[in-house]
Amino acid sequence: MVEHLNYPNNLLKIETGQQVTQLRLFDDDGGIKPEYASVINRSIDKVLELNKKDENLYAVEFPVDIESKLDSRIRAKVTKELTGSDIRMFTSVLALAQLAIRNNELYFFEKTNQAYFEFTLDALYEYAGLKKSKHGNYSKEKKKMVDDALLRLHRKEFLVPHQYEDKEKKVSGFDIVPLLQIHGVENWEMKENRTKKQVYKLTVSGIFFNIHQKEKHTYFNLPGDLNAKLREINTGRPNVGIELFVKSLYQVIHCSKKPIVEYSHNRLIEIMKLRTHRKTRAEATIMKAFDTAEKLGIIKGYKREKSHRSLKYVIELNLNTFKEAS
Repeated sequence: MVEHLNYPNNLLKIETGQQVTQLRLFDDDGGIKPEYASVINRSIDKVLELNKKDENLYAVEFPVDIESKLDSRIRAKVTKELTGSDIRMFTSVLALAQLAIRNNELYFFEKTNQAYFEFTLDALYEYAGLKKSKHGNYSKEKKKMVDDALLRLHRKEFLVPHQYEDKEKKVSGFDIVPLLQIHGVENWEMKENRTKKQVYKLTVSGIFFNIHQKEKHTYFNLPGDLNAKLREINTGRPNVGIELFVKSLYQVIHCSKKPIVEYSHNRLIEIMKLRTHRKTRAEATIMKAFDTAEKLGIIKGYKREKSHRSLKYVIELNLNTFKEAS
């Protein structure tokens, strides 16, 4: 198992819906600029057409700033929110990609900014945090939850910004594309010992590959067994807000030199995607997220402070998280 993951900041921005803050998508009246609107409309038309054949299985994940401008009927037909299982799947796929890099089994296509690799279902279930029974089998229900998350992401497109410059120009824009695509599934029977394997063939977006850049600001560290730890702490179906909160805290720990950080209540609502939740449900999710962080050992404590009609959370980070783990 990969001990530590180098998790790209840009991937977390997509998961939390904050990837367009540096792009100038809107005109002075707050509307989406025509050149960008055409790309968005094409992606919507594509999903609508696909869903005519496949019973609404396909979707686009838009950032809040864009999704809020869609007609409510269109929004209901083409958008689906990420689930907690989807967030864990991104972690699993990144771990499998880094394992493939370590084994020289990942093939990078620079022109399309994608990479191809293969993995076994057993490896996927391991990085998803599943545990085998005493009979050596995984739970069918848990396997289905993992399989379904992989298929959902295969059928979902995301707005992926790109910004770069060369000697002649500066380029900024975005694509609306899948972050991962399943190209095939094969059943292998090894001749040496007749063991059987089911192997997935996967292409992933270059958004996963800040791992090739060693500058500190492009990635943060996650434990390779994070999904397993989260399954032990929170049994049942994962909560997307808690999953995003945990990743965000690991990001802060990686970058911070001071043990105390503060989040406004509104900022937590934004990070954890709780804007559509009822107040009582949002509060319960925030409290459970802090409890999860304490059990993971990434924070030592926190307190709520009210001032001038606003609420903030003062958090004491455990900056020795990875030292203690090792």
